[in-house]
Amino acid sequence: MKGKRLLVYMLIALYSLAMMGIPGFSPVGELVATVSTDESSYVLRETVEVHGGVTFRGFPVDRGLIGIQVDDPLNNPMVARTIPTGTGNSENWGVEIVSFYLSDAGGHPQSKVERGELTYFFVTVKNNKFTSQNVLITINIYDSTLIPLNLRSVALTLNPEGSAAPLLSTQISEWASVGNAPAYANVYSGWPEGGGYPLCPEKMANFTIIESIYEELPDNPIPNQPVQNGTYITSFQLSPEPIPGTYTVNVCAWYSGYYSEAATTTFQVEDVEAPPVASFVAKPPMANPNYTIIFDASSSSPEGYNDTIISYVWDFDDGQNSTNKIATHEYTNFGNYTVTLNVTDSEGFWNTTSKSVSIAEIHDIALTSIQCLDEIYSDWIVTITIGVKNKGTYAETFNVTAYYNGSIIETKTITNLGPQIQTDVDIQWNTIGLPLYVHYTISAEADILPNETATADNNITYGTTTTKGLGDFDGDTDVDIFDVVPIAALYGVTSGDPDWNIQADLEPDGKIDIYDVVIVASRYGTQY
Repeated sequence: MKGKRLLVYMLIALYSLAMMGIPGFSPVGELVATVSTDESSYVLRETVEVHGGVTFRGFPVDRGLIGIQVDDPLNNPMVARTIPTGTGNSENWGVEIVSFYLSDAGGHPQSKVERGELTYFFVTVKNNKFTSQNVLITINIYDSTLIPLNLRSVALTLNPEGSAAPLLSTQISEWASVGNAPAYANVYSGWPEGGGYPLCPEKMANFTIIESIYEELPDNPIPNQPVQNGTYITSFQLSPEPIPGTYTVNVCAWYSGYYSEAATTTFQVEDVEAPPVASFVAKPPMANPNYTIIFDASSSSPEGYNDTIISYVWDFDDGQNSTNKIATHEYTNFGNYTVTLNVTDSEGFWNTTSKSVSIAEIHDIALTSIQCLDEIYSDWIVTITIGVKNKGTYAETFNVTAYYNGSIIETKTITNLGPQIQTDVDIQWNTIGLPLYVHYTISAEADILPNETATADNNITYGTTTTKGLGDFDGDTDVDIFDVVPIAALYGVTSGDPDWNIQADLEPDGKIDIYDVVIVASRYGTQY
């Protein structure tokens, strides 16, 4: 009997604590989330809107978070988002997403990716608590029309005050729409379908999906996420090949230490007959006679679940044809040619598209960009990166020269750069012996080719770079406590980390270690 009384007293005490608003304790009905969709049924490429509300003790929640999970009919998660229910939040998050970006296989930041390519996303998550934390990390990748391309996830344990930096790979679909696209990183206590809730706001990474290296980067804006007090809304577009059947939406809310039970709704995706979408890229779109051009129709889409494209027919506008998905062709005469592709799917539907290619004699080299550090230490080897593009129709060999205040730094030869190809050239600038606290103008020029007429872009200027004494982190001409402390605070940071600052890498070797701290400490009190 005493044991039963004690249990009752404990339950009453726990309930009383909950009613006092102790964070982390969430009695049923305290925090309530709702969810619905704007339609009950959709077809391929239609936009699905997910919306709902969040209340706490019957009142709309401002500055809460709603975790959204959408599963396809095979129970595979395809959407994982965290949407705010207000204008912001000043929480000191126990877990936070420190950084998130498109990267290469080594974790180095990238800005663009060709559709069809394998790419990577690098996310760093930090545990600010003094206890271990089990987390679910997800990344959700979209194309420029907000079609979810892939969702990757990893469950792991964060050590007390520790961090994790998983590198997750994904394939960009061949049919993905080109342009500026978003990806979203999220951290949950678990999947929302099982009652998992957001541990912090999501972090968005912008990247660009390109058709090919020959195409100019598109410039479409990414839609802003609408925010309202106590409500939420988000949307996505169905792919050209969605699985027909029942899709499930689960949401779980978080607010001020409380979390809700999962709310659920469903919608249907109907399979419909639709003609394919014909699409291709010419690599390159400009060339000279007898140059082999690749015509790639991989971006064509059959438009329908389990539908396939069964034939590709090319008309090269010079009397020649091909039936290959990826065709090659050489033109023998100068001129502009309209290339037409006809695709037919397994349902018997067909579609065509056309593009123009130019066969001409053009010699044109352009310097498209130049990058350098604004401040450098006077005994460094500094890398100047110059973007170079062959805007002509012939493979070209030429020199690129970098200068500081008109003096030559280095000349490099670019050999056989193909038509319409862009590359980067790294110039090494040895700054040993340069006068301190002097502004230097950095510039570059490319050789003028024989018969080149558009020469204005053969030159480019970066601007000014300033030299300073080694260890003078803040550039005020002396080494004092304001230089030692910020460098020491970055101890252990490596290139690519979110806190990376090359000005603290005095050696430099891509990491801030004891050698950098010793260098600045040994020069303490130096006046330059």
